[in-house]
Amino acid sequence: MIMIFFPSLNVLAFQESQADSATTSTIIDLAYNCQFNEALRFSDSLATREPASIKWEFFRAFVLWQELISLDSAGVGDQSVETEFSNSIAQVINAAESRLTQNPSDTSALFYAGFGLGYLAKFDAAKGDKWKAARESNKGLSYHRKLLSICPNWYDVYFSTALFNYYTCVLPWYLKPLLFIVGGGGSRNKAYDLLTLVSTKGTIAKYEAESVLGELYEREGKYDSSSFAYSKLILQFPKAALYYSDRILWAFTDGNQYQMVARKCKEAIKMSAKLQLSHCDSLYLGKIYFRLADAYEKLGDYGNAMDAYSTLINHYGSMRKVSEAHFSIARLYEQANDSPDAIREYQWVVNKSNTPELSKEARERLDNLGVR
Repeated sequence: MIMIFFPSLNVLAFQESQADSATTSTIIDLAYNCQFNEALRFSDSLATREPASIKWEFFRAFVLWQELISLDSAGVGDQSVETEFSNSIAQVINAAESRLTQNPSDTSALFYAGFGLGYLAKFDAAKGDKWKAARESNKGLSYHRKLLSICPNWYDVYFSTALFNYYTCVLPWYLKPLLFIVGGGGSRNKAYDLLTLVSTKGTIAKYEAESVLGELYEREGKYDSSSFAYSKLILQFPKAALYYSDRILWAFTDGNQYQMVARKCKEAIKMSAKLQLSHCDSLYLGKIYFRLADAYEKLGDYGNAMDAYSTLINHYGSMRKVSEAHFSIARLYEQANDSPDAIREYQWVVNKSNTPELSKEARERLDNLGVR
């Protein structure tokens, strides 16, 4: 899963007016509520009025990054959004670093350069270029360390150091060589301390700090604490409720707590009936039905598992999830010695799935069932 960090712009060196603070809060609220088109229109209109400002280009990149996270988590991609984000964040970094050549202590430029490189590092890491991402992350962190030496009470910016400690302490062994680039490992306890600091004293970054705390709690096996962290975000951003519900379910699924997974899935499905679903919401709802079906399977309730898979196929989900649901139904039929229905479902996967590895596995199952 891709994570994002974002600090406030209305403290210390920025000294925004009350009107500017309300404007940035509006963009943040729209973005976190997954209202990306509205957020982009708003930030673009401000950029038109202030073409020399880095701020609104930064906000544009921020909104696009949030959209990429949402799409990635829903299991879909959009090359046009990726391209827009790459171009936008490059403009932010170039403009900020150009200002730093004139004044190395320009706090505004340090902010934009540091977080711009942080976004870029996450983007490149998600694309598989971990070494490039490590260099970008280290450079961005150095800008923010300098910024904090000037403005030590700017609590949101501590999120960069919090993420440094979090990611470096949870790196798998085969990525440990990256620590030579970023200057050593991190501390889990320091990650907790800094994330808690930002979530309580920060302004905008507190939301992402809460989200990363949820992930850290999950890694520690503290699934109730993880659920509580994401539940607070649902209350703050109700239009992103299905996204954060999926994060809650991810934690309990990781902990093999299938009774709780089934219960939380039903709560999310009931809540979804009150929402006006976007395309992404439908994809998240498909993921939730898939988790519900899987939980029923683990609990031995195959009839309800079939029903959940069928609901996903008929109403929700990406093509990948629909393919996985057909495959899972075929597997359940095969376990029940219902070969004709199992063959029908496996053939659907072979003929219609857009997931090559799943089609290959379905073909192998058909061979085992004597279908050539």
